[in-house]
This record gives sequence, C-alpha cells and structure tokens, in this order.
Amino acid sequence: MSSAATPESRDDSDSSDSSDAPVETRRERARRQTVEEIKAAAREQLTLASSARFSLRAVARDVGLTPSAIYRYFGSQQELVGAVAKDAYASITRRFHEVAAETADEAAAYRLRALGRAYRVWAHDHTAEFTLIFGTDQEDLGEGPGAVDPETLVDFFAVPLATYVQGVATGEISSRFADTGPNPLSERTMTYLSGAGLDMADNDLNLLVTSWAAMHGFVALELFGHLSRFFDDPDAAFERQLTLIVMALGAR
Repeated sequence: MSSAATPESRDDSDSSDSSDAPVETRRERARRQTVEEIKAAAREQLTLASSARFSLRAVARDVGLTPSAIYRYFGSQQELVGAVAKDAYASITRRFHEVAAETADEAAAYRLRALGRAYRVWAHDHTAEFTLIFGTDQEDLGEGPGAVDPETLVDFFAVPLATYVQGVATGEISSRFADTGPNPLSERTMTYLSGAGLDMADNDLNLLVTSWAAMHGFVALELFGHLSRFFDDPDAAFERQLTLIVMALGAR
C-alpha cells in the first residue's frame, strides 16, 4: 500500500514573500467583483428554475447590466452556468476538508459517517447547486476557463477517498465481501488512482464507488421527495443508511 497525503495535512500556504505578489488593479478588482455578482445572481436564478429554464436576461437585470454586457464577463450562458457549478463543487469540497480536519483524531468509521452527514446537510442547504452539478451532463458544464474540469472532480473526491485509503492502510477498514467479478472501473479512473499514489485492491475500489452511489442516491431521492412516502423520520433513515454503508465497507 503506497501512502497518500492526508487532505488536512497539506500545506497550501505560499512560502514566498507576499510583497512579490502582483497588486490587483482597480479595474481588475471591479471586474472580479462584477463576476462574483453575476455568479451570485445566477445561483439565485437557479434556485427559482432549473438550468434548462435559466434566464440570462434575469441575471443581467439583477446585477443592473444589459444581457449583452454579460458577455464581457462570460463567453456564453453555458460558460456562466459552468462557473456556478465549479463554485458549487468548491463549496462542498471545502466542507469535506473542514470535516476531515475536525475529525482527524477519530476512527475511520466515525470519519466516514461525518463526511456522509456533511454531504447531506450541504445538499439540503444548496439544493439548486446540487441539482445543477448532478442533474447536468458534465460535458455541458465544462465550457470556458472557469468551468468544471477534471481537476475539479478530483478535488471533490479527494477527501472521502483519502479517508477510505487511510482506513484500509491502518486496518480499520477491511472489506468483508469476496471479489464479485471483473473490475468495472474505467481506465480513466484507474489511471487517476494510480497517478495519485492510491494503491488499492480492485474490490476495495469498487466497493467504495458503490457505497458512495448508495449514499448519494439516498440524498438525491430525499431531496426530490421520493422517500417521504416511506420514512416518517428521514434523519433516522439516513443514519441507518450510513450504518449499512459503513458495515459494507468493513469499517470498525
């Protein structure tokens, strides 16, 4: 098992002299602020309608611009939606890092549960963004320099994956299931995992992906009202789902 750097142990600080950093000009600051205002208005519009009914005219109205002026900041409506999606990924990724740091001294099973709970809470607090990033073809979110790219997705999965890898490495996680057949993971996925220094058995990797799908599926069905007829207490139902997932992973 090759070692993987823990997400909470990474030092993202810049050791160079801050005085060497370029100074943001007034024009650059004004542009950045306008871009953020446009994205905020776009997020608000997405809470009122699906991405298919997204109105660039309404976004422009909310920030006091003409629709044509938006194109000075984003090349297309699709590029703006992609930028909002990338911000959504960054939001949940930050939350994962916070949870990883908060639970660094806990057992693997506890940490996995904490990540699952954080994911559900974030989804409920950001329903429009959740719907956007998981209800839209990824290729449709990849237009423009600020849109979703493969690195965005790698960062999103990094904390849960590292938590699982650490648990396997320490023996806190040990799959109880026999190999169920040929590895169905894509070559692209295997290349990423290998490049990231994550040396794991195919069976463990498949189990992790399946477990994430089970948790995500519960949250998505709950958000869109498909579970209300089955559960009077959705919190208790989700805790049971987490228990089943942790048991399936072999975490203890």
